[in-house]
Amino acid sequence: MEQLFLLLKKYGIKVELIQAGTGELFKKLESEKEAPVADIIFGGSYTQYATHGELFENYVSTENDNVIKEYQKYNWLLNSLYIGR
Repeated sequence: MEQLFLLLKKYGIKVELIQAGTGELFKKLESEKEAPVADIIFGGSYTQYATHGELFENYVSTENDNVIKEYQKYNWLLNSLYIGR
C-alpha cells in the first residue's frame, strides 16, 4: 500500500481511505447506490463483485492497450493490481 500512496502523492491525487471488512464496504456501496461517493474498492472475492454488478460502472481505461498484456482489463468487474518490489 505504501507504493500506492506514493503514486497518489506524486500525481496529486487526493483520496479518503475507508478501511473496513469487505461485507461492510459492500453494504456501504449498496446504501449509497443512488448517490455514490466511492470510486474504487480494493479486496473481496470475485463472487462478491459478480453478485453485486449493479453497484459498479463498466470502465476500461483508454490506456488499457498500453498496459502489460497480463494486467490488461479483460473483465469489467475486476482489474488486476500488483504492488510489489
